[in-house]
Amino acid sequence: MKRRSVSPALYLAAAGICLLLALVPAQAEEKPSADPKRSVVERNRAEKSKAQQKVEEIENVQFNLIKTGAKEFGAERLSDFLEDLESAVCEENRVKDHSLPEEYITVILTHTDREKELYLFFQQDGSWYLQTEDSAFYGKADFIEEYIDFQEADSNRTSSAKVEIFPLTESQIEWGKQFETYDVSYCFGNSVLRELENGLEEEEAIKVTREKLGSLLKRYRYAISHELYQGEEEHERRREEFLESLKEAMNYEEVEEYYQKHQTSREQILEKGKELWEAEMVIEDMTRMIYEKFRHGEDEIHGIVCEDVREYWGNFLMQVVYPEMEEKEGEAIEETLDEAEAFYRENRIKKD
Repeated sequence: MKRRSVSPALYLAAAGICLLLALVPAQAEEKPSADPKRSVVERNRAEKSKAQQKVEEIENVQFNLIKTGAKEFGAERLSDFLEDLESAVCEENRVKDHSLPEEYITVILTHTDREKELYLFFQQDGSWYLQTEDSAFYGKADFIEEYIDFQEADSNRTSSAKVEIFPLTESQIEWGKQFETYDVSYCFGNSVLRELENGLEEEEAIKVTREKLGSLLKRYRYAISHELYQGEEEHERRREEFLESLKEAMNYEEVEEYYQKHQTSREQILEKGKELWEAEMVIEDMTRMIYEKFRHGEDEIHGIVCEDVREYWGNFLMQVVYPEMEEKEGEAIEETLDEAEAFYRENRIKKD
């Protein structure tokens, strides 16, 4: 059998392939990293970078009515708070069969794009819980105590526990004797007399009274027209609480003797002023409701972002209440003030 001959060209091709294979470096065998902690460090850096990014996205932090800028709050403190919050809001800490009590703390995180996160913290049986915006409840929220000064809040409540009664002046008592029931005319004269006691001239006192009383009438009528008030039952409950608190006043007996000396009593004055009390409660209800809106994250009035609740309340009055009432009831309010002023001028207390 004859051997097949192989051409020189084929030998050369085979030799060339072998040479090329020899020149290609062998694939390096995968070896473990020289530093086994490297991946952990890199992961920690990534997590820190993510946390830092979240901190930078927060514009301000608000606890109840107190809003604080992120810089003033502190980047490290904010980072700790976000970490505590994230640790608490997890499936492991979720609790069922819970309801939100009447008293709770609101925490609002406002982002740089004006998006907000709202959390409600409350304490039950010595433990803290929080509620998220989707109405889910979570336990292990005791970390909130590290961010709120409860001791200062308690001291403020204690210092305001003891009240002092400021009785009507003799002129105000005499003015009130003309009325079976206190109305706008009574309020007008009573206010003028108060301003006179403060040292104003009569015409200036009348001017100031018109401004103050006009403002109150606008607030009252706005609250009524928008139903921003609670019912009579709640008002009566608060009235009873108020009367009880007066008995604890440091000068209660002294005031009682003072009124008896002027042939009247605290009970008579309060009974005559029952309708005024209702009006004051309506205005107070509206004030509380507006404050609650701010406490729950509404801080903008007609495009104006308010930094604190006083600014929010002031803008609400100036941008919303007064313009609307001026347009709808401005003339009626002016007529009411004209009548009250005329009554005062005709029946003012003559000084000897």
